Amino acid sequence: MLIRPPKALETPVMPLVSWDVPYPKTVSAGSLAPWQAKRVLAYIEANLETSLRASDLAAATRLSVGHFSRAFRITFGQPPHAFVMTRRVEKAKQLILLEDPVPLSEIARRCGLSDLAHLSRVFRKVVGYGPAAWRRRYWSPRIVVGRQRFVPIKAANCPGFFVPNARTSLATARDRA
Repeated sequence: MLIRPPKALETPVMPLVSWDVPYPKTVSAGSLAPWQAKRVLAYIEANLETSLRASDLAAATRLSVGHFSRAFRITFGQPPHAFVMTRRVEKAKQLILLEDPVPLSEIARRCGLSDLAHLSRVFRKVVGYGPAAWRRRYWSPRIVVGRQRFVPIKAANCPGFFVPNARTSLATARDRA
């Protein structure tokens, strides 16, 4: 016999931010409360450059470390450390795709990782290949002709990278070439 939680525990939660930060869609038994999920996401995003410990995250939600870790895993589907590392890799991807190339060692420092080797190891574990290979594959300077900005094919094909009107910009750039 399957026991289902009461409907009162399945209320929707409002998103914290507009970019691709995972957030809980429903509240289930044993998960973080909506205010706790919002607070911990905001704390993680604000402090990615520093070392984040489970005790710091638990203090932000006013829970013990053990209970917080269990509730975090239920809410977000992965442990706090794995979630923080994934967010750091996403921030590294954003920094790699900037118009002015930033050295990877500087990107590692801005993402809260100790050095380039640490960035490479974590990046390879999450993405599947290293940050330098990812940069070679997806980074390309944007071409500005007059007032119109054309997005190169590389940036438009980057997974998880949204470029508004990329098809029309690419078609216009191909017609001119």
